[in-house]
Amino acid sequence: MRILVTGGHGQVGRELDRLARGPGATGATSLWAPGRSELDVTRPHEVLAALLDFRPSAVIHAAALTDVDRCEREVELAHQVNAEATAELARVCARHRIPLVYVSTDYVFDGAKGRPYVEGDTPRPLSVYARTKWQGEQAVSAAGGPHAIVRTAWVYSIFGRNFAVAILEAARRSAEEGSGEPLRVVADQVGSPTYARDLATALLRMVEMDLASSRRLFHAANAGACSRWEQARALVALAGWEVPVLPVSTGEMPRPARRPAYSALDSGALAGEGIAMRPWGEALEAFVRELAEARPDLVRRP
Repeated sequence: MRILVTGGHGQVGRELDRLARGPGATGATSLWAPGRSELDVTRPHEVLAALLDFRPSAVIHAAALTDVDRCEREVELAHQVNAEATAELARVCARHRIPLVYVSTDYVFDGAKGRPYVEGDTPRPLSVYARTKWQGEQAVSAAGGPHAIVRTAWVYSIFGRNFAVAILEAARRSAEEGSGEPLRVVADQVGSPTYARDLATALLRMVEMDLASSRRLFHAANAGACSRWEQARALVALAGWEVPVLPVSTGEMPRPARRPAYSALDSGALAGEGIAMRPWGEALEAFVRELAEARPDLVRRP
């Protein structure tokens, strides 16, 4: 099996590449996860050339402009990357009958439901990022080829900058400076934090089980829900930093892009296919253990 991963240098792409090459890999899967310098998804000729040269059995489309606030400032770029490039890739994959897995987001919902979202709930995006990802979903479906759309949420990993790493960097600074400055984290945004390694594992299994050809929509997020404040407090405690984490409201920390107040995902449909996502707390513990090896400066007590 040959799998092409777009956005190969992002969190999900790097985890997919690591899983395909790491311990336990059987060698039956050949995975290519190029970064933007190797494959720019906004250039149709590069996309077509990659498909014709590599001849993948499936494509996992993880490339996206995921900086939610940047999308508000650079609307045209967000539309180009998240919507137009996705539409072009979906058309090419459909034309060549290549199964496409499109990684989307919980932010397509407005948060008004107040309980975990299932696949049949109607998207109502609040931000440019959310709207362009929703347009990407629609484009994948409209292309008519074999595909699966996978919504996930609040992705974090040991790679790059993300909420989990940012919180621990802030905790370390506070502790090392001796200021005792508390971390202030919003407590009125609730979602399903998802460890990129768990998501990558699920995506690979979906391709192996040919769910990439099912023309279905799935939610894939670590089980359960918590607020950003609860996630941050758990991270700081697991990493051994004695730094207070204070709950604040979204209104006290305004950002350019609107976030849904509640965007937890129900991944029951995926579990019904035999791919169950572990609870978010267990995943967070695994992340901190791994981070202790990769970034020992961020973990005082692994």
